[in-house]
Amino acid sequence: MPKMQQGKKVDTQEVIKILETSPQKGRDMVVIGKENFTPEVVEYILSAKGGSKKVAVDILPQEQAQKLGFKYPQNVRRTIDKAEMIHALNRHGENGEISKARKQPPLTKEHLSKWTQYADEADMQVFSKDDLGQDVIVSGKQINGHYVIVESIRRKQNELGFKSMYFERGSLKDNPAFDLAVSKDTPSTQGYKPELEQG
Repeated sequence: MPKMQQGKKVDTQEVIKILETSPQKGRDMVVIGKENFTPEVVEYILSAKGGSKKVAVDILPQEQAQKLGFKYPQNVRRTIDKAEMIHALNRHGENGEISKARKQPPLTKEHLSKWTQYADEADMQVFSKDDLGQDVIVSGKQINGHYVIVESIRRKQNELGFKSMYFERGSLKDNPAFDLAVSKDTPSTQGYKPELEQG
């Protein structure tokens, strides 16, 4: 599987050059490493021509991939796509319709660049399905007086893809979606409707 040297921070322009020629799916996608998925790389993806630009950020730890039920857990890529990032920013960014209505802390490009970190450090997780029957993993992390929700979706091609991300004020423990989730080691399968499917 093509990938940059994991754990090595490289120049942003070098990362962009690699992404310009990287395949958009399958095992030939270049895995850039989460240390190289910076706000500048997020900006590059958002400004890329065309409706779709997918990036393989890192490889999911095998133990975690097994827990999520992947058939081939040793090579699961975590990916993020331009369309999902735009959708999340439009809904939950500084001028987002939902962030304004719910008075949420606004989502930024810097937050998007840390989505794998937030998911990895989650205090709680629940498993759900979207309207198409696809598996969605919802990770929640408390950060002082607010918390962050990261939604990931299990895709074909052995991928765990970014679906959405947003912040809420208050305590994660008060969110009814996580009532049955004791910790991310014992994820619940109850009571959560993915954010993108909500009205």
